[in-house]
Amino acid sequence: MRADVILKGSTTHKAVSVPSATTLPAGAVGHVTATFQPLLVGNGSAVLRLECPELGVYEWDVELQGLPTPPEQSLLFSVPLGGRESRTFRFRHLLDEKTDYRVSLLSSSSSSAAAAAAAAAAAAGGAGGGGSGGSGRESSSREGSVPGAKSAFEVPSTVSAPPAPPGGVEVTVEVAFEPSSLGEGARDTLVVYSATGGEYRVPLVGRCTAPKPQGPLDCTKGSGSLPFKNVFNNDAEFYYTVDNPSFTVKPSERIPAKKATTISIAFKPADPGKPRTGKLTVTCPSQTSVAWVYYLQG
Repeated sequence: MRADVILKGSTTHKAVSVPSATTLPAGAVGHVTATFQPLLVGNGSAVLRLECPELGVYEWDVELQGLPTPPEQSLLFSVPLGGRESRTFRFRHLLDEKTDYRVSLLSSSSSSAAAAAAAAAAAAGGAGGGGSGGSGRESSSREGSVPGAKSAFEVPSTVSAPPAPPGGVEVTVEVAFEPSSLGEGARDTLVVYSATGGEYRVPLVGRCTAPKPQGPLDCTKGSGSLPFKNVFNNDAEFYYTVDNPSFTVKPSERIPAKKATTISIAFKPADPGKPRTGKLTVTCPSQTSVAWVYYLQG
């Protein structure tokens, strides 16, 4: 053609896009870029169409293949025993419609499948007249020592994404890590999935260290209070001791699993000349050999 023409572009597949209009200079060869941005794994096909009144309609058949995405970059956590840390996973939602993504941990899915299999086996054994005759209670011990133990990671069950503009919209998922045993072996996988929006997998790696001494806790007005949480998966007895008789605290307390309490410390100096500092030590022999230490200031 001796004049420029404008080619109108279109495709038959939502995951394939081309410029809506491309100018082709007179007497020149033009290039049109087609972009394939799959959200789901699988094969498909599309028709790519370019047209203008001067040149007519041109069509190309395109074969499509959506491949599994590699795992996202790991989220790393490092927390002292008794602590909690949160990190954020971010991904782009590309659909032009509101979408709910299911959020889960791979260990939870595996544990659910294992529990279902165990229940089926137990039912089969019961039908035979007793089998090994267990007590019906699940064995419990410190986390990490029993397969299928509760994950130290926590995630919401779902996350909603609004309709996305061109280029997508950022969506966030909060992941919390609250370990109940020392070590660097806490691992899991965050799975974010939608039947239309696709799937994201994120390795989670957690490290739990011994708690460091904290404080000083101000008791100058005659008392002080300290928030404390039982991070273990079992109800447990916690023991409180102080090294200065000017400070008093109840000797022990039973705290339900994953519940918080407030430790109250009273301060009444017996002798003005005595030291006005002390140390509170919290222990839980049934769950750990670790001790939590808090310095006190009277």
